[in-house]
Amino acid sequence: PQRRSEAVGRARSSGSARASFPADDWPPATLFVVDVRGSDTSLCAVGTALLEGMAALPACARVGVVVVTSTTLGVFDLAAPFSHVRCVPLGVELEAVFELDELLVPLGPRRQSIRAAIERLSDVVEECRADADETLAEPASCL
Repeated sequence: PQRRSEAVGRARSSGSARASFPADDWPPATLFVVDVRGSDTSLCAVGTALLEGMAALPACARVGVVVVTSTTLGVFDLAAPFSHVRCVPLGVELEAVFELDELLVPLGPRRQSIRAAIERLSDVVEECRADADETLAEPASCL
């Protein structure tokens, strides 16, 4: 209770969109986190389960999707006109890359883009792994 009222107070003072919801009337928020660090992950089954979970949510729910690899977080930018993934190295704080309103979007108007993002899970995993490989392959700079 204390944290929620502090968050509402900060939101009201910052003028963000979150301030439009009184503390007791915030819409439900769901962050789908897909851990693909194991080699036998069936992304087809995971995607199907996520779509079923999304179908059970009310239109007012706020939704986000994150993929975890052994070295990166693949964070879906669902607020962008064309959803894409930002591959963030593990250890980087998400607040440095995303605002909460970018990470969690209203399900109702974004349902199709969220569905498309979930259907691209296997591509996203490969993108994040390739991005991590490129980062690790870069020579270290000497200061």
